Amino acid sequence: MRYQVVRWHHGIDEEPVLLYSEVDPGGCELRKVEEYRSGRLDVAGDGIETGSTRLSETHMPPLEDIDAMVEFSGYEISAAEFEDVWRRALEWFESD
Repeated sequence: MRYQVVRWHHGIDEEPVLLYSEVDPGGCELRKVEEYRSGRLDVAGDGIETGSTRLSETHMPPLEDIDAMVEFSGYEISAAEFEDVWRRALEWFESD
């Protein structure tokens, strides 16, 4: 598995600024957390979709390709870091 976070550089308050993904070896996104400037968290995966967050319908490109785009900066994170964000997002959803 690959775990990553991508910062989306933009000025749109209604769009997420951090995109956390769990990606299988074939490039399929399995779980995703989107974080907004306001602190709101939305999730997709494991039979759940909140807000407008959806899993990618196409294979995720390599992280190096994403990071090469001027509007994005991304890096790998550990499975434990992803699980922490996923857990936090589910708690956010359940408390809403």
